[in-house]
Amino acid sequence: EENGYPVMDYAAMEKFFEENLGFAKYVSLFDSLDEEDYYFTDTHWQQQKITEAAEKILVSLEAKPFEDFEEKIATENFKGVYYGQSALPLKPEKIVYLTTPELEHMTVLNYETGLKGGIYNFDKLEGKDPYEFYLSGAVPLLEVTNSSAESDRHLIIFRDSFGSSLAPLLMRDYSKITIIDTRYLLPNFIGNYVDFEGADVLFMWGQAIYNDSTMIRQR
Repeated sequence: EENGYPVMDYAAMEKFFEENLGFAKYVSLFDSLDEEDYYFTDTHWQQQKITEAAEKILVSLEAKPFEDFEEKIATENFKGVYYGQSALPLKPEKIVYLTTPELEHMTVLNYETGLKGGIYNFDKLEGKDPYEFYLSGAVPLLEVTNSSAESDRHLIIFRDSFGSSLAPLLMRDYSKITIIDTRYLLPNFIGNYVDFEGADVLFMWGQAIYNDSTMIRQR
């Protein structure tokens, strides 16, 4: 701000949510994150660094976290969006993912393709954006089945790409998890595919989405 650049007023954003979200509970993650939790060459956070933020959301949902994650390396050659833009000799980074026996046995249905797969899509590591490894990236509608859940709870997540790596950390207590990206699915069509009755609903977007109304399509 002192150099004349546009600056996000995060305090004003939080105040707006707290005062206007009468239908929902606002959960602040600011004290659970810092700059070291994000990639150096990319805008996104690193999955292995956001377990504290995930647990804070789960407390609000009255749901349990996974007991133990195993860290695995998906690739050591991740070059994020800043890698090419910087024109500097930056080092590629690792994409680390967290897994459990429960996560490895979950089934993900992609409504766009009709295909079923796993939580992590290894084919995406060879594509243009390896971060799409998490839940196959930008997909309008996904449905995850968790046969290990001890309840029939249903979680619906409205998300952007940040939610792709966060969502797997929230799945332990839910037998069904529906993941919606309204950048690619008009809200007035969602009711044709999703039953909201009795479900927990989480809106989880990065601030760039909240501050660009064209990104959240309306009726």
